[in-house]
Amino acid sequence: MSVDALIPARRGSRRLPGKHLLALGGRPLARWTAQAALEADCFRRVTLSSDDEELRAQAADWGLDPFPARPAALARDDSPSVAVVRHYLDWLDEAGEGLPEWLMLLQPTSPFRGPARIREALELAVAARRDLVSLGPVDKPLAWCRRLEEGEARPWVCPAPAPAWRLNGAIYLLRVERFLVDGALLPERPLALAMADWESVDIDTPLDWLLAQAVAAERGATGEARP
Repeated sequence: MSVDALIPARRGSRRLPGKHLLALGGRPLARWTAQAALEADCFRRVTLSSDDEELRAQAADWGLDPFPARPAALARDDSPSVAVVRHYLDWLDEAGEGLPEWLMLLQPTSPFRGPARIREALELAVAARRDLVSLGPVDKPLAWCRRLEEGEARPWVCPAPAPAWRLNGAIYLLRVERFLVDGALLPERPLALAMADWESVDIDTPLDWLLAQAVAAERGATGEARP
């Protein structure tokens, strides 16, 4: 069985500029994910896909496998993850590296997904031969949801009142054979790996960054609360 990890990190970020190289707990944000992937010790390759030359240089120092700079056409705000995955697989094919059976997409904006979670996701997916995605809890009751229209809080039809979960962006595990057939990032009903709220912090805005700093100060990379 062969498994690759791909870390997508484009340079542009309108809401939090330069976020992948911002220092979180004494390390660049992207390094949290790079180290987790390397320490999981279950990948054939751990590769960064980026158009940021400074980040690419640092990634080489961290021990990530080499990969060409991401083309500008795949580094826009609206560039889909599917195209980034396809670019990586096409490069492997053209370079004669051979395609992996599985590909794990690890976004660097989810720094608290550790190596144990990575291994757990892989074990679950491989045992079932199914794609997998990580989820985080929705922290407010869905019954509180409303539609805002014309200055009014109007009713919003909620799903069943069972506990709700959201895609947290930490792990996408794809069966490459399936991806090459349908071209979708995930099938309609993938396996799910439920993660805690602090593991599910996803950094896109300055407010997210403040929360991540608090989590890093409290738990660090180990996931254990500090005294």
